[in-house]
Amino acid sequence: MLQVKTVIIGAGIIGTSIAKSLIDNKDNNNDNNNDNDIDLAIFEQENFIGHHTSSRNSGVIHAGLYYEKDSLKHRLCIEGNHLWDQWTHELNVPLNRCGKFIIASTEEEAIRFDNLFLKAKNNGTDVRLATAKEIKELQEYVIVKKAFFSPNTAIIETSTLLKSIADFLYKKNIALMLKNKVLKIVRLDIESQRDKNHNNRFYVETERESFYCRNLINAAGCFAVDLRKQLALIELEKMWVKGNYLATNQQFYKKHLIYPVPPIDEKILGVHSTFDHAGILRFGPDAEDTDEINYHVYDSIIEKMWPQIKIRFKNIDYKQLHPDYCGIRPQIKFNQKKYNDFWIKNFDGYIELCGIESPGLTAAPAIANYIRKLIS
Repeated sequence: MLQVKTVIIGAGIIGTSIAKSLIDNKDNNNDNNNDNDIDLAIFEQENFIGHHTSSRNSGVIHAGLYYEKDSLKHRLCIEGNHLWDQWTHELNVPLNRCGKFIIASTEEEAIRFDNLFLKAKNNGTDVRLATAKEIKELQEYVIVKKAFFSPNTAIIETSTLLKSIADFLYKKNIALMLKNKVLKIVRLDIESQRDKNHNNRFYVETERESFYCRNLINAAGCFAVDLRKQLALIELEKMWVKGNYLATNQQFYKKHLIYPVPPIDEKILGVHSTFDHAGILRFGPDAEDTDEINYHVYDSIIEKMWPQIKIRFKNIDYKQLHPDYCGIRPQIKFNQKKYNDFWIKNFDGYIELCGIESPGLTAAPAIANYIRKLIS
């Protein structure tokens, strides 16, 4: 029976980043272990890496403004933000530290603006109030009562990033098993482990093979909660939130990203303006609860999102907006209440990552290093 020391389920940005961190650590420590067993394998049910959440987001590297102080989201977001300078250099991926403005466009937002700015300062992030000159420039494009600037916010091309990480893994001869869904997970009892004499903790079956492993990492994104139920872990509920994006070829402000003060419901950070390295302008995402994986963006989304666009963005022609793409956030509930932090737990070799939504892309390198330290 095949023996694999560490198995990662899910080849999104989190799973592949964990693999990169493990490889980097082994290389840095000059570990020339020549065991016959495969050290590391990644299993992905889709045909491509990052098919779901990882490739269907704004591509924004966040600075850590929004999250509860000392939460995993707060700490790993800030650490990940800094690590991306090193990682993008190693992977030869462009990173644009364009910065972003957070603006208040209504009286209600202006009231909450001060609390958000104070939270950002208390979180140790580099933020400052917008100058009068910057406010004047912004007012040509947006309705703004107050604004502050986050210089450490950046944008990254997720498709290029994922391809570069995949190339890195292939060059390191890592088994990246695409279109190979994990079907069964069994935790071995102590007697079984002793019988096998390989310190294995788990038996795993996929669509194409079966094997034993010592460490099992659940980085399955939207499917992580369902997967953990095979180990009788049932206290979490999945809560998928679909976010749609609109694009336009209109001329608009593309010096910095523009974000609103986040809505009170906390499902998303609010409809904002972003642009990619090609200069394509987008607005989004909105938020709608869903119980299916459906990446079709309906034409009706333009009318639905229009009120959130016109309330703050000026001179945007409704007729020139068109549906672009959408993504699904893998949010979770714990004890029937929305859980607002990353859920990262180690159950004696089974390590799970649930609810890794925004700022998951930002935090990925830091999450990877965090997981590496949990592996025995």
